[in-house]
Amino acid sequence: MTIYTSLSGLQAAQTDLSVISHNLANV
Repeated sequence: MTIYTSLSGLQAAQTDLSVISHNLANV
């Protein structure tokens, strides 16, 4: 359960980074 939580947390962090860099590229 802990491994799954950290994995999904990591995935969420990657998604956030992608969204942020995408927004910066659009500015």
